[in-house]
Amino acid sequence: MKRELPLLITGAMGIFLIVQSFIPHPPFNELDRILNDFALIVMVFTMILGLLNLLYGSLRSVTDQKAGWGYAAVTILAFLVTAVFGFFNPFEGAMLKRHLLEDRPELLRVATLDLAESEFGLKGDDARLAARMVARWDNPGLPTDTELLGRSGVAEADVLMLFRYGRLRPEPYARIFEGRNLDRKGFESLRKRARQEAGAVLSAVLPFGRAIQDWAVLLQETLVDNHVFTEVLLRHARGENLKDNGEIRDAARLALDPLLSGEMEIGGKRLSLENLGEIVFAHLLREGCAAVEGLEGRGDAARVDDAAMLRVFGSRRIATGIFAGGEETMASRRAAASLAVMHLNAGALSPERFRLAVEDVFGLSGSEARFHLGPLEKGSGLQWIYDNIYDPLSSTMFALLAFFIASAAYRAFRARSSEAALLLFAGFVVMLGQIPFGNWLTAFLPEGWRMSDLADWIMTYPNMAAQRAIMIGVALGVVATALKIILGLERGYLGGGDD
Repeated sequence: MKRELPLLITGAMGIFLIVQSFIPHPPFNELDRILNDFALIVMVFTMILGLLNLLYGSLRSVTDQKAGWGYAAVTILAFLVTAVFGFFNPFEGAMLKRHLLEDRPELLRVATLDLAESEFGLKGDDARLAARMVARWDNPGLPTDTELLGRSGVAEADVLMLFRYGRLRPEPYARIFEGRNLDRKGFESLRKRARQEAGAVLSAVLPFGRAIQDWAVLLQETLVDNHVFTEVLLRHARGENLKDNGEIRDAARLALDPLLSGEMEIGGKRLSLENLGEIVFAHLLREGCAAVEGLEGRGDAARVDDAAMLRVFGSRRIATGIFAGGEETMASRRAAASLAVMHLNAGALSPERFRLAVEDVFGLSGSEARFHLGPLEKGSGLQWIYDNIYDPLSSTMFALLAFFIASAAYRAFRARSSEAALLLFAGFVVMLGQIPFGNWLTAFLPEGWRMSDLADWIMTYPNMAAQRAIMIGVALGVVATALKIILGLERGYLGGGDD
């Protein structure tokens, strides 16, 4: 029975999958999705068991002091660090804030300009020049304001040389700020204060924006869970235009009415969300209906069932995209920025400059809002590990791999037979055709006969023909093997021979 039961399950599943390819109707068309879900669950547990096995083997190597136990210790350390950053993501706020400061020169410029005028006594173009230089410190690619430099009598070459090699250069600094009542120590102090104030803006606005995003997710989940609304949506989703549909809008408003006119507590303060609620409501309904309308074959119940349409309408990406870049979310960003300016502490910034700083964080000045950052995006510990450890190690491995490939190619490309000679010639032409040196060698030949042209011809015709033949052979082999497994003729995967 230990062998018959797996054979029976394998054969039944194989037959069901074959049938669902020819009968795209319920319940057969759902079988593939269900089996894929089971496969994902099994895969996750397999990965967990594999990782635990790796950790156990590495611990044994370290405790027994086996040869190479140092590498096992590094593996354990990497495992623990990655697990900590993956589950708890420490320093996320600090790393995200640092990344955003480096990515938002306008925010730093506004904060510096306000402080330069209010605390450092600079006026007019002198304050604007100092603000521009502070913003340029963390953003070397910031475009040069030639008009400002011209009015201030500053040479562009001095600006380019000011922060060379990651430090403030004294000679160009003296030429830029000569007679402007801002020595190097004052400039460093201004830069430090500006980063503190810009960081304070981010520390206040990011939780505020994320709280509003979470509230939008709650609204969306309420819609999808409301039986009356989903019944109206699905009734109209099979053929009619969903946009500006009065019945759908009325059903959505009825479902969300208790949440749209309420208040939210953020940072110990109660915020009225009535105006923002209307804007977020319109966004969710518009984007959700557009996503359902984009489903190919939504009018055919056999191709797209009700669950699939609700899954698309309730996609978390729609709710978390209320602050994404683009004109379609401009109203949400403006409303949220107005609420933030009214309710958040401006710190040392003047009300007008604080408003400009908040608008920059929300992406109203051309930058991108980043409240939707996930654990693998910039600002997280895992991203730092990937950028500073994993990526350099991968580059090193591939660099070493190039030498192994060259060595293997040298051993393989020996013309011991006519087939080997043909392989050697084709490889020689293709490799030379990928670099400028090949075209330089054959520049005297007419168009179509140069090295790059020959390499393209080999890759397009002989190579493609061989690939297609291999793929046809592989497909026939897969079909034959699958039939043998389904019919129980192939039992090697059970182990213990064919009996």
